[in-house]
Order: sequence, then structure tokens, then C-alpha cells
Amino acid sequence: MRKTLGLFFALFIFAFVLFYFWASGSNRAVTHDEMLISNQSSDVGKGIGDTLTAISYNLGYLSGMINNMAVEREENIFHENLTLTNQLFAINKPDIVGFQEIDIDSKRSFNYNQVDSISSEMGDINTYTSLNWDKKYVPFPYWPLRFHFGKIISGQSVFSRFPIRKAESQRLIKPLNAPFYYNDFYLDRLIQKVFIVIGDQEVLVMNVHLEAFDTETRQVHFETVKQQYLKYAATHPVILMGDFNSNFEDQEVGLETLLALPFLRVCYDTPIKKYLTFSSEKPTVLLDYIFYNDNWIEKVDVKILKEAGQISDHLPVMMRFVIKDKNAR
Repeated sequence: MRKTLGLFFALFIFAFVLFYFWASGSNRAVTHDEMLISNQSSDVGKGIGDTLTAISYNLGYLSGMINNMAVEREENIFHENLTLTNQLFAINKPDIVGFQEIDIDSKRSFNYNQVDSISSEMGDINTYTSLNWDKKYVPFPYWPLRFHFGKIISGQSVFSRFPIRKAESQRLIKPLNAPFYYNDFYLDRLIQKVFIVIGDQEVLVMNVHLEAFDTETRQVHFETVKQQYLKYAATHPVILMGDFNSNFEDQEVGLETLLALPFLRVCYDTPIKKYLTFSSEKPTVLLDYIFYNDNWIEKVDVKILKEAGQISDHLPVMMRFVIKDKNAR
């Protein structure tokens, strides 16, 4: 009897180890830096001095308020939210969009390629997509098992109506205070750096998604963002956008130190507390931001797109701005 139990236990451990390494592995032979760039001939006829529109949107993979919940997911919800997203962009006509949590081929969102589905409706658009979550099986939410995310291929994406000259992504450190088995299944947080050409000017779009649950790790992420911004702030117009998972009301050090950087400004007017992006059902905090360097960029106005409703659990932020003529600065 003991031998039988011992054998059963050994087989169970062996099967568990095999499952662990299989599930935490990648679906395909790519890294988080994989890029997808298309339609390089696009040109909207705008240039330096024209009013441009940028949107930052944590899309929450079109799941609305059921984002991380252990609930039954219905395909029609994702289809309806995709339609609403396309309508939102058709009305607001953004020139630049920074997406976080956008799915490419995931069980949790019925394997829609959300990058292709949205970009195809926007017309002549360039896209740069970085994978930051590529797992064969993600066992979350933990219980019941039937609600597990399963296969995930997801990422961040920058859309641009202007040509993309070059693009790269930088992986940020995993949560410092989490066990290895947590990090093995966890997404990579990224800084995307996308250089777009507007007229004769190269503009840097930085699209970020910082750590949500570990404050110490998030502070390290902020330091990396600051270093990357400082490389370009004096020589390039910089749009720094994304989900910072930080709230000014909490007086988080990372956000405050960003505003101490040369030229860097936040898009929001004062008082900032009137701008809330999370949750979309009943907004109580501001987590999503667009920053810019005012030595190169002049803000026209800013708006939280409340009409997005519950497409995601976040609301998008939209800023209209003008790039200053470098000869007139």
C-alpha cells in the first residue's frame, strides 16, 4: 500500500512539474520584443503646428468590468465592446493611440486579434505591438478551474497615422517581492519607444504599463521611465503615456518625481483630482496619464472619454496638442 501511494505521489509530482514547465512556456518562438509594423505609407496631411490627438487606453482586452473576475465569459460581450471601440475612434479620430492590455490570441478573449480588428477599422494606420504576456496556460483566476485564462498572447501597442521610423521595447523587472512561480506566469511590464515622423520632425511616443501590486517594484519602474525620458527630452518631442497604476491622491513618490524632470508636464489641468479613469463603472482614482515635454509640445486640451463606458475597466484619456516648430522654439 505504501509503495502504491509512493508511486502515485511520485507520478503526481512528475506530472505537475511537466505541466508547470509546459504552461509557463511561450506559444511560439518569439521574445517580448516581437514587433508588427504595417502600412508605412500612411500620411494624414498634418504636420508641425497642426493640432494632433493622442489617446492612452488600457483596453482591458475588451472585457469591461469582468477583467480579472472568475465568471463565465460570453463572446458577444467582446464583439460588442470591439464595435464600441471602433465607434469611439471613428468619432475622435486619434492620430496616436497607446494601448495597454490588448489581446492578440488569447482564450480569455475568444482568440480575437484585437490589434488587427481595431487597426483595420481605423484605415491607413501604422502599428507597433510588443508581446508582454505569452503563456500556454495561465491558471488565473485561481478557482474554479473552468474560469482559468488558459492560453494568453497579449501585449501593448502603439497606433500612429504617421510613419514609424523605428521602434523598440524594454522589459521592466518582475515583482521583487513575489515568489518565482508567480513571476513565471506573470506578464512583463514594458516601455515601448516608438519614433514617428511628423513633417520633418521625429517624435518619440513612450507607451508604458507599470507594476500594479508591488509598490517597491513600481518605484524601480518609475526610475527606468525617468532615465529613458531624460535621454530624449532635450532633442525630441516626447509623448509619455500609459497606465502608471499610480494615483496623485496617494502622493506616490514616482508620480511626483516625474513632474520634477526637466520640461515634463502632465496633461491634466488643476485640480487633478477631478480626472478619474478607474474603474470605468464608478471612477474613483486616476491611474492613466499622458505626459509631454513642453519645450517641444504645447497642450491644447484634455478629456477623459467617459463615453467609452465599460468597454474596459479603465477609461481612456485624450489630449490634443501642437508640436512646436523647432526653428521657432
